Amino acid sequence: TLGDALNRYQPGDTIVIAEQRITEPLLRLDRHRHKDVTIESATPDGRPAVIEFGATTVKGAVMLDASNVEGVHLRNVEFDGKGAAEVGVQVSGYAAGTSLEGVTVRNVLKRGVALWN
Repeated sequence: TLGDALNRYQPGDTIVIAEQRITEPLLRLDRHRHKDVTIESATPDGRPAVIEFGATTVKGAVMLDASNVEGVHLRNVEFDGKGAAEVGVQVSGYAAGTSLEGVTVRNVLKRGVALWN
């Protein structure tokens, strides 16, 4: 799972999603462990990998919280909130160098991407 890959992550690694669709619960990046992480799609057809909100997660949660983490790079991925997630991607606090390229967020209750503080 993406969560497992994040648990094994070393600074500067790239996490590549090769499957068309994965289901994940809330993903929360840690400012000390996940600095300079890149998460990108590498599906065989070149289309974005779809990250679906897990059915066991709490309604109204954030799908990916990258708050206070420097250098987060999301490339060619799609977040599907399944009508339960409140926010797709949240970035707040000090998050220098963070970038979202080719990122789509759909089926969320309030905001696709929330940037604040």
